[in-house]
Amino acid sequence: MFLGWIDYGVLVLLLCLSTGIGLYHGCIHSKQLTTNEFLIGNGRIGILPAAMSLLASVTSAATLLGAPVEIYTYGTMYLYYSEYYTIVFGLLGTIH
Repeated sequence: MFLGWIDYGVLVLLLCLSTGIGLYHGCIHSKQLTTNEFLIGNGRIGILPAAMSLLASVTSAATLLGAPVEIYTYGTMYLYYSEYYTIVFGLLGTIH
């Protein structure tokens, strides 16, 4: 199995797109002046973005690599974690 020119083209396109988004938000669209504005959205962030951010930080590379092994070893019981995550992060998002 080898990578063709289309694979490398898609890789370069995605890297350029990610770099462009990062440069735009870092240099041109940067309106955060204090650490309070950067870290907690100046206290105006909603429940759903806060819960999604918490979920993204919990779902790490170790989870992405370990989940297939857990499912292979123990079966689909691992899918109950998604229900637990939804309930717990939903509850955490409503607590102020």
